[in-house]
Parts: sequence; structure tokens; C-alpha cells
Amino acid sequence: MYTKLLFNSLTAVSLMALPVSNIATASTTERNQNKKNCAAEVLKSQNKVNKPHYYNFSQHLKFQVVGSRIVAQFTPQDQQNQPLDIDALAEAAGYKSFNWVSYVEQDPYGIADHQGQLLSLPYNDPPLGGYQYAKADNHPFYWDIEKCQNCHSRYYHKHPRVQQKFVLTFEDSPSDYRLKPGETINFVTHLVGIKQSDSPQWDVLSTFTWQLTNTATGHGQVSLTAVNLHVSELSPSVVSLIKKDGGVISTETLARILGWDKDNPHTLQCQLQNHQSQHLDTHL
Repeated sequence: MYTKLLFNSLTAVSLMALPVSNIATASTTERNQNKKNCAAEVLKSQNKVNKPHYYNFSQHLKFQVVGSRIVAQFTPQDQQNQPLDIDALAEAAGYKSFNWVSYVEQDPYGIADHQGQLLSLPYNDPPLGGYQYAKADNHPFYWDIEKCQNCHSRYYHKHPRVQQKFVLTFEDSPSDYRLKPGETINFVTHLVGIKQSDSPQWDVLSTFTWQLTNTATGHGQVSLTAVNLHVSELSPSVVSLIKKDGGVISTETLARILGWDKDNPHTLQCQLQNHQSQHLDTHL
């Protein structure tokens, strides 16, 4: 039911052109590693002097809604509005990777998991193990973090149509012909940071809600209903499921991860390295 379409037919209403580079050279690899090392140095230094810095993840989310398809893209930038490498940012923040966690909070007719069992609300989208028509790994994340048997390779979290150097994408195109006028399927979706752990734990970094309805002619229509929600604004049942799935809920609206301080020598050096790397990347 909840088909994950992956940019097979983006139109002129696309919110942005995704950066693509097929050039893999030793110098590019070295610059990427320098960015990661640099970001890690900044974080270490900031923690050492105990200066709190906050990163507004919600500020770097962009949305596109067309018909029955919703697209959210995380495109992080630094204080100079330069794009940040997704993997470098995750590493500097102490995360294994970024991903999404999505829940269905309301569904008038329901759907079965891969074993044929009707899911109770709220439920993971996709559920652990996937649906009957689309397998998934046994983790709560929207994109698979394991290359599981019979799982679609395009749903893997490192697939180039899911994550590129500076962009992490969420996309869904749900449908349910049974929806009558006034009925909705409601979703709660989070951008999350997966912690370095054998048993994945994750932080909620930003939350948005959206819903599916059917038009009078029976066509699916998706709409964004809220963005930048605090966990306190979610229903107790969703909060309970977040905790059950390994979500660590912070009391801060903004996640503390990374900052740029002009008085910090590590920061200044990193700014110079990033500027040089960006300059070189534009000429590849």
C-alpha cells in the first residue's frame, strides 16, 4: 500500500536538483576524509571547552508534495550556508548514520505485515520485516540498514537515490482505494540520528506529520499537516512506540551537535579546509 517511489519521474516542480558526481579520485577521497577528521576535531574541541552549540535540523528540511507523493530532503548547511557532508556530519555528531522513522497513527482499514497479521495502531511504516508485498529488515527505520534477504536494494539507506553526499531523502507514495470522503491515513515521520550501538538507539532530530486522503474521483492526495513538531506535541501512543523502538527523546527542541566558533583555532582551520574543498569540488 505504501509504495516507496524513488525519483523515477521527477518533474519541473522538483524542489531541487540533487547533486550527482560520478568522479571518484584519490584527491576527492582525501578531501572527504579531511572533512570528517576536521568535523570530529571541532566537536571534540567544543565539548572540551563545554560551549553548547545547537543545530536546527528542521531548518534544513525541504518538502515537496505532488498528488499522492511526498518528498522530504535533509540538506544540512553550515553557518556560511555551505553544504555539509551527510556522513561527516553524522560522524561528528556521534551517529552511525542518519535515517527516517515513520509511523502510521490513523488508518481506518488497516494493513497486514509480512506474516499476514493485521497491524495495530500506531504501527511502523514499514513494519519490522516489511509488508507482504515489500520485505524490510528487522529495524524500525524507513530505509533498511541491513541488506536483508528479499529486500529491495533501492530501499537500502546507502542507495544513491536515498542518500547522496549532501542530501538525505525520504519519499513515500501511499494509496488506499478504500478511503471514503473525510477519511484519512495519518503519518508521523522523524528525521533521526542512529547512535553507534550494536542494538541501534536513535535520537529524534525533527518531526513532521502528513496525511493521505482520496479525492472525489478516487485519486490519492497527500498533504503536509505540521512541521518542526516537538515530541511533547505527539500522542502518548506514538511516544510509547518511539521509546519501544529505541528512540531517545531529548528535552531540547534543537539537537546539540556541532558549532563553528571564530575564536577556536580548530574551527578556523576547518572553515579554511571546507572552503578549499568546496572550491575544488566545483571544478571536478
